[in-house]
Amino acid sequence: MSHWSTAAELPASAKANASNARTVQIWRSFAILLNDPRCCQILTLALLLIYGLWSLGFDQGLAGVAAILSCALMVQWIGSKIAGVQQYDPLSALISGLSLCLLLRADELWILAAAAVLAIASKFLIRWNGKHIFNPTNFAIGVMLLSGAAWISPAQWGSRVWLAFLFACLAGLVLSRAKRADVALAFLSTFTIGGLSGIFMANTPVDIFIHDTYFIVAHFHYVVAGIIFAMFAAITYWYPKLFGRLMNDRVGQIHAVLTFVFFNCVFFPMHHLGVAGMMRRIYNPTQYEFLQHLQPISVFMSVCAFILGASQILFIWNFVGSLIWGKRAERNPWQANTLEWTAPSPPPHGNWGATIPTVYRGPYEYSSPEVAEDYLPQDRRLAAAGTGGGRH
Repeated sequence: MSHWSTAAELPASAKANASNARTVQIWRSFAILLNDPRCCQILTLALLLIYGLWSLGFDQGLAGVAAILSCALMVQWIGSKIAGVQQYDPLSALISGLSLCLLLRADELWILAAAAVLAIASKFLIRWNGKHIFNPTNFAIGVMLLSGAAWISPAQWGSRVWLAFLFACLAGLVLSRAKRADVALAFLSTFTIGGLSGIFMANTPVDIFIHDTYFIVAHFHYVVAGIIFAMFAAITYWYPKLFGRLMNDRVGQIHAVLTFVFFNCVFFPMHHLGVAGMMRRIYNPTQYEFLQHLQPISVFMSVCAFILGASQILFIWNFVGSLIWGKRAERNPWQANTLEWTAPSPPPHGNWGATIPTVYRGPYEYSSPEVAEDYLPQDRRLAAAGTGGGRH
């Protein structure tokens, strides 16, 4: 067998294989990081902070950011050593630190550093049954606000709050990693548009003009539609528990896309009609001369409304057809932690029958370091500890 003493002496094929192996390893490491929801949360908070510092001129200097993050990581390390935690986990400390960087403001650096120390220390000192009681960031901010040493900056995003919402939606899409993340994102976007349009109605001079116009119709339906999208997601989620079968995922995705697109085509133009003065509860707007030029928009909305209604046939067909042709569901097809997924699908009388599950932990133990899987059901008893201890 031949040997090469330096990388330059390697043949081209060996160099290519080594490069491909490194690339695969990099992507594999990246995928492992994204599999932990906390990494996605850190990425989102970091993007928001960078955007705020560079584009919006946050009054939080780089020195304050460094003071908060360094103190948070240091206290996390010290607390882990004192608590006897074998593996140092900086992720939760980074989440608390970045949250403080975004929210808390003070005149002195030592106050920001003290807030970081207080947040991380509270996780180790204020505990009940192996769990920290308070959200570390909220606890530190609350104490600092009560002391009068610091304040929060709620209006720092200015008029560009849409970008912060975009970051949050992207992070939510990655974090959910669900079969029907499309429905969850549709709920967030439509419900938020409904909430933002409600701000105009809270302004009396503006509301005098838009009251009883199509602007109100648009606002109302965006709020209600958010609930409807959540209903679609809930039906899809609990369908296998109710009937023991899975709904067709491809049909569900087509239904979700059609519903989302044509819903917005129907109701978003109503904002424009309302601002133009079109009254609600009007059967023939063409009888008013000042509304006649808006008739093409009304026709477009009507066509989209018929398509929107027809799209719901897909959901009905998927719901009914899956009762017969749907794939048999496992007991826990979504790898969820809550107790209903420990019962058979569909559940018998009494849900669990003769054996009642024993609860060892809360319902949100995802990405737990105690198990190899990404989820840890409430009734799973760990061999090392009878109660699944929480992460520090």
